[in-house]
Amino acid sequence: MIIDDMKNCSDYYLLHENFKLAFDFLLNVNLDKIEDGKVELLDKRVFAIISSVDGQDKSSKFEAHNEYIDIHYVIEGVDRMGYKPRMDCSQPC
Repeated sequence: MIIDDMKNCSDYYLLHENFKLAFDFLLNVNLDKIEDGKVELLDKRVFAIISSVDGQDKSSKFEAHNEYIDIHYVIEGVDRMGYKPRMDCSQPC
């Protein structure tokens, strides 16, 4: 997990070929004007899920990703996140 500021997003372009596309979307689109839902950026491989509901809280279930990389971009409010090594998880993710 990486927690950082958007001003540093270019530092991560080399980590994956689609990071630049995702960050360019976040930096250049007026997200206040987009309705909640899924926005396809590159076929079914890169997409944004726009949501105006409150973020997660401590009671939420674990989440893990084998096929996708999550970029959480919180415009306003709070989205609580934690981290636990997968091998330490006793419940299926």
